[in-house]
Amino acid sequence: MRQFILQKAICIIALTACASRPSATETDKQASSLLLEAAVKESIAYFVSQIPEGAKIAITLIDAETSLQSDYIFEELWNGFQNAGKFSLIDRKNLASIQAELTYQAGGDVEDSFEQSAQRIGHFLSAEYIVYGKLRPWGTEYRLALYASQPEKGVSIQQTKNFPLDPHFLPEKTLDAALQRAVFELGANLTTRTTASMGRIGYVRYHAASDFSDYLVKNIAYQMSNQPAKYRLTQGEGATAIVEGNFYPDADGVAVILQLVSTADSSILGMSKFTIPRTELDRNRLSVLPPNTSLADLERVSKAIAPYTGTDNAFTLSVAPSRQDAVYHYGDTLAFTVYAARDCYIKVMHVDAEGRQQTLFPYPGEDNFVRAGQARLIPPENSEPIMLTKPFGIEYILTAAYDDPFDPETGVVEPVSAVAVNRGLDVRGASRPGKQGGSVLRPSGTAWFSYTLLE
Repeated sequence: MRQFILQKAICIIALTACASRPSATETDKQASSLLLEAAVKESIAYFVSQIPEGAKIAITLIDAETSLQSDYIFEELWNGFQNAGKFSLIDRKNLASIQAELTYQAGGDVEDSFEQSAQRIGHFLSAEYIVYGKLRPWGTEYRLALYASQPEKGVSIQQTKNFPLDPHFLPEKTLDAALQRAVFELGANLTTRTTASMGRIGYVRYHAASDFSDYLVKNIAYQMSNQPAKYRLTQGEGATAIVEGNFYPDADGVAVILQLVSTADSSILGMSKFTIPRTELDRNRLSVLPPNTSLADLERVSKAIAPYTGTDNAFTLSVAPSRQDAVYHYGDTLAFTVYAARDCYIKVMHVDAEGRQQTLFPYPGEDNFVRAGQARLIPPENSEPIMLTKPFGIEYILTAAYDDPFDPETGVVEPVSAVAVNRGLDVRGASRPGKQGGSVLRPSGTAWFSYTLLE
C-alpha cells in the first residue's frame, strides 16, 4: 500500500510540473516570437559562426512588403557582418544598377525566381557567399527567412524566424501603402519572373473605369516595376499574366479586389483584397465613378445595351479596345478589334458619355466584311484615327454581325435609350425589309465594350 501511495504522489508532482511548464510547441513559439531586430541579429550570429573567416560576401535582395522593411533588414545585415570584422563585404552602392544591367543584358526576357535573381547578382559580383532573404506575413505574425548561399558549391544555409512585427514596420493605411502590399500579395506565390501587363480595373458589375481606376492601374504598375525580380512589365505583347480587378463601396470605404490572371489558362496566380477609407479617396481627390456619371446613369445605359451582350449569338463574336485597361484621356486615339468565328458583315455604333448614339462603322462604301477566325482592326491601319474629345465619362462601343451585306445608315445622333439603341442596331427579334426581295435582316451576333474618357 505504501509503495502505491508513493508512486501516485510522484505522478501528481509530475502532472503538476507539466501543467505549469509550457509545451514544446509553446516554447518554440515563445522563442520565435522576437522583434524584427532580434530576429535579424540571431540570424547574423548564426551565419557568422558558419561562414569561414575572410569570405567574400554580397548582400543582395530582400523581398518584403514595404521598402521600409527591406531597407531595415538590409542595413541590419550589412552592419552585422561588417561589425563581425571577419569578412570582405562587396560594395552595396551598385546593387540596383547591377540588377538593371543584368536585366538589360538579358533583353528583359530572363524569367528568374527571386532566389535565382539574388544569385545572379552575387555571381556577377564574384561573391563566395550571397546573403538574401524574405519577410512575409505568416498568420497573425511575420516570417523572416534569411539565406547564405555558396553559388559555386550549390549549397545554402538558412535561418527562419516567426515573430510579431513591431507596429513601426507594419504597412501604413494609406492608398499607396495598400497598393504596395497588394502587389506583394499578388506575387507571393510566383516562383519565376513573370511578364505582366495591366488590364481593366473598374466599378463592379458595370466595368466602369474612373480616375480611381486610372490611379490604381498606374500605381500598381509602378509598384510592380520596383520588384524586377518578380515582374517584367509589358504593354500587352508577350504577357503571361494580366492584373485585373474591380471595386465597390462598402461600409468602411471602397473595397478593392485584384487578381493576377494567367493568359495561358485563365488560372488565378495571385489575389489581394483590401479596403480604402473614404478619407483616403477624398485626400487624393479620387472618384470611383466616371466623370459626369451617376449610378443611375450606369443602370440606365446597362439596361439599354442589354440586348448586345451576345447571350444568343449564333457564333463567337468579340470586340475589344486596344488598351487593356480601357482608360483613355483627352486627345488619345481609339482603336479596337473585332473577331468573328465565321464570315460576317459588321456594324459598329458609338454611345458617348452624354448618351448620344451614332454609327461609327462602316461609312458608305467602306468594307465591313470580317473573315472567319481573323481579327479586324477598326479603324484600319493608315486610315484617319478616331480622336477622343469631350464629353468626359464612360462610353460604349456596340457591335452587331450580320450574315448578309447591308447598306449602312449613318448620321444617327440621338439620346440613348432602350428604344433608340434597339432601333439603331436591329437587335435579335426585330425585323425590317432586307436588301433582297423583302427578306428579314437580323444580327447573328452582338458584342460590346465600354471605356472611360478622362481629362
